[in-house]
Amino acid sequence: MGESARSGARRHVHDALLYDSPAELAAVAAPFLLDGLAAGDAAVIATSAATADLLREAVGNDSGVHVLDRGDVYRARTPARPRASCSRRR
Repeated sequence: MGESARSGARRHVHDALLYDSPAELAAVAAPFLLDGLAAGDAAVIATSAATADLLREAVGNDSGVHVLDRGDVYRARTPARPRASCSRRR
């Protein structure tokens, strides 16, 4: 048993989604975000400005959704198109 399990620490799940367009991302992410907001949680999203606008609109500009510019979060070595990078590794 890991230390966090023994100490009763809360564990977090980090999901990932591969998507073809910002609209597809918003369609999948909005219900997930709305469920979390309804439960009293907040969300931090690192994405482009255009995608951030779609997500904010999809959740009614809720103040519990915090958006960071992905360039401020991810290093330069992070692929701009992760899907293409993942496909090459298969």
